Amino acid sequence: MDRPSIADVDLAWAVMRQFAGEKVDDAQPVEEAGDGLLAQYGTYDSDGEPVFMLDMTRQFSFADADGEYSHMTQLYCEFQFAATDELREAGEDNLWSFGRPLDDFFDEALDMPGFRRVRELGVAPRAMNVGYGQV
Repeated sequence: MDRPSIADVDLAWAVMRQFAGEKVDDAQPVEEAGDGLLAQYGTYDSDGEPVFMLDMTRQFSFADADGEYSHMTQLYCEFQFAATDELREAGEDNLWSFGRPLDDFFDEALDMPGFRRVRELGVAPRAMNVGYGQV
């Protein structure tokens, strides 16, 4: 996406919320921390320049044929914003979904200072990155 908008941010979280409700048959059960979500934000260095990032990640753990841990993967959606003073003031934080109903997780995540500040300011992101891979 060349020029994501603030509407794209809201749409991405709505899609992630819907996707979070989809069962992944071959991942370990959520009760065994095999399928979880992470919401995080903060100011980080990207190519030598500070950027404010919002990120939601869905993490899966997989077992081998013997039921032993095999590997973990993550699907993430990250938005990068100019690291303005107003966004930096939100600090950095993260929240995992484990032990929470999904609706509660999303309500709490979107109410975290970084996610809330972006909506309040109505600032458009400079970039959007989506990826999937083994961790």
